[in-house]
Amino acid sequence: MTKRDDDPAGASARAGENVNLTSAAQSLEGDLRKLEDTVREAKQLDITSDKTLQKARKLLEACSEHQLKLAGHLQELVAAMQSAQQRVQSSMDETLALSQKVGGRAGERGDLVERFATLGKRTTEINEPVNAVVEKHREGAQPAELLLAVNAVLVVTEVLVAEAEGLTSDAKKGNWVDIAKEADGLRQQILSARNKVMMLRRNLSERAPS
Repeated sequence: MTKRDDDPAGASARAGENVNLTSAAQSLEGDLRKLEDTVREAKQLDITSDKTLQKARKLLEACSEHQLKLAGHLQELVAAMQSAQQRVQSSMDETLALSQKVGGRAGERGDLVERFATLGKRTTEINEPVNAVVEKHREGAQPAELLLAVNAVLVVTEVLVAEAEGLTSDAKKGNWVDIAKEADGLRQQILSARNKVMMLRRNLSERAPS
């Protein structure tokens, strides 16, 4: 449900303001036309008798009445215009705030995506030293030598796990569900790789001379 749907009272108020603005303009236009018609009639009147003189006076009185009404309508229209101006300014302020919010969220997501991309690249890069250790193990390298390489890889994986956990936490705090899910999946991949390396280290430790 949108905010507009959630605020029927506000919508009614806005509709009322629209009616006031329209009504004030229509009233002004209506009495202005009446004044113009009365003036036109008075200008066309030939005053040649008491009857036409009295009619001219009545037309002048009607003009005065229309002018008084117009003054009131002008005040109403000015008030309605001021109200409309306030609504316009309010909408502009809300639009600016929304723009800033969208920009902030876009920047926040951009930072998280960049962190995820960097972490993903570094995670891929740990495969190379792990494969190198495995290859040396197959070639019959001494356990002590392999342990040094394995420990170095474990240090890197621990750092990556911590970064993945931090990224997942930050994404959840920002309510970026998709990034949080992907970051957690990457964290699990790193943990899986770390567990394999730890198993290899345990096997090497058992074979290494005491």
